[in-house]
Amino acid sequence: MTFSERPLVYRVARGVRLGLAVSVFFSVWATIAYALKDARQTTALGVTLREVVAAYLLGGLFGGAFAGAMIRLMRWAVGAFVLGFVANLPTTLVIINFAAADASLAAKVSMGMILACIGGIVALYIRGDPWPGLM
Repeated sequence: MTFSERPLVYRVARGVRLGLAVSVFFSVWATIAYALKDARQTTALGVTLREVVAAYLLGGLFGGAFAGAMIRLMRWAVGAFVLGFVANLPTTLVIINFAAADASLAAKVSMGMILACIGGIVALYIRGDPWPGLM
């Protein structure tokens, strides 16, 4: 039985586990980045390390659950991109609200699209067809 044929609860649980694993990786990365900055740079960001880690964990939880539930979209390149794009939205939205709180709406939308597209590209890479039709 393939992963996409398994029961929904199993797929969601595995998606959450993977999402949280990715979140822990990025949380460690953020912790190192915060540790290497001096106090003035950290306060200039306007975001505490706790808020960044919470954003990653919540994004991993919800994005992983969505990806696990909708894994069957990975059959098609477009579906894989959409799955990665949407699964990356929770983290993207939180990061934009924290990191770009003073930015204009156009800047927030642009940054959000770029960050969410990274999720789509990662899903295409995982699928094994990172640039469909281009290579």
